[in-house]
Amino acid sequence: MNRALNGCGGGSAVATLCVLLSCFLATTAHAQGPAFLVTDGNMQPVILSSNLSDSRTIGTTSFFVAWTPATGTELWKTDSTAAGAALVKDINPGSADSNPLPLTETNGALFFVADDGTSGAELWETDGTAAGTALVKDINPGGAASNPSPLTEADGVLFFVADDGTHGMELWKTDRTVDGTVLCGDINPGPGSSSPSALTNVNGVLFFIADDGALGPKLWKSDGSAVGTVLLNPDAQSRGFYSLAGFNGVLVFQVKGDYGIEIWRSDGTIAGTVFLTDLTSPQSLVVVDGATFFVGADSAHCFEQTLWRTDGTVASTRLLKNIDPCSRYNLRNLTDVNGTLFFTVEPADNLTTGVKLWKSDGTEAGTVLVRDIYPDSGQSSDVSFLAEIDGILVLRNFRLDAPRSELWSSDGTTASTLLLKSNIVPPHDAQFTKVGGTLFFARYGDSSGFELWKTDGSVAGTVLVKDIVPGPDGSNPTALTNVNG
Repeated sequence: MNRALNGCGGGSAVATLCVLLSCFLATTAHAQGPAFLVTDGNMQPVILSSNLSDSRTIGTTSFFVAWTPATGTELWKTDSTAAGAALVKDINPGSADSNPLPLTETNGALFFVADDGTSGAELWETDGTAAGTALVKDINPGGAASNPSPLTEADGVLFFVADDGTHGMELWKTDRTVDGTVLCGDINPGPGSSSPSALTNVNGVLFFIADDGALGPKLWKSDGSAVGTVLLNPDAQSRGFYSLAGFNGVLVFQVKGDYGIEIWRSDGTIAGTVFLTDLTSPQSLVVVDGATFFVGADSAHCFEQTLWRTDGTVASTRLLKNIDPCSRYNLRNLTDVNGTLFFTVEPADNLTTGVKLWKSDGTEAGTVLVRDIYPDSGQSSDVSFLAEIDGILVLRNFRLDAPRSELWSSDGTTASTLLLKSNIVPPHDAQFTKVGGTLFFARYGDSSGFELWKTDGSVAGTVLVKDIVPGPDGSNPTALTNVNG
């Protein structure tokens, strides 16, 4: 690998627009596999390492996980310059992996779970220096792992679920000290596990689902203390929980009841944890401009999918729009774009009509068709939303009649819902990465092969960044990652 390449200019990561990508270079790196580069919009690269994954930025430093033959999979950092890329610490010394994931920032500190080869998978933190990279606490002492996950911040406190070898999988918190890394409460007493899940921060209150071993899975909240770890819906009959969404200080969540999926809300008190409505098969909750939208079905509308909304009260929980009464269709891709809900309407059998793009302002009159992307059946099989760029929705459509992915954009009007480019690399959304007001992606061109492209949501602004490997072979860019802009 040639480290003599230029970096992203000489400035800091804040002043430089950078994106990490891997590409097969026409050098020795081609034989060794993907080489990861830092690049600005003009494609001036510097090789960092191989097998890059995850990244978090604190201040002007971006942290990421990478593998090298000498160190294994460890924590690295960069300020997006050639001189600024460095290993933070070889936590599991030598070629063994510490696998420091996931990277989570709380109060300016970076936390992660790593295995140093002695303590098992435990909670670590770093300030970006080798000396400041340390085990927070060996929660399950010795070589056994406590396996902390998921790392979730609420009101400046880092919460996680871990097994100390005595209490099973329970809720913990840390203040970055050994003494301050403690069990919040033994919800399922003894060695049994309450297995907290769906940890959700709503205005500094941590909500989660847990099973105390007697009542089954229920909604709980915690402030980090044993007395403040409280069951919120003891009387609700639940067989499982689905998505949780917080807005305006209220949690809206879905419970599997005796007759379908129930929609509930909670303000963090038992009295304020109440039933809103029940439906069959509601989809994920999406918060847009102070309201929660979801898709559900009920007997009054032929058990077909309809659009609903709530602001967290019984009175406001209502059917918003029955798109096509008693017809077989699916509502998908509910997405907030600058305060407007976009979604797609797709025929369930994909035979009668094509995919339609809709939007909603939260009223029935304002829930309208934007454009029938392909009126004919069989031309569009999979539409997914990728990014919002300055109020413009960028989406990908996969066509069945001539298999390929297309890039579209929409500002919510029919006239400005436009095809930007076709022959986009299918089918993974991970190939699309937003950096500021630009979306980067890989696209095939007859003269350039698969190379890096970018778009600002306009036809004129959808262009090739650079033909990295000149000619039709292509550099096959993958693992596009936004590192501090």
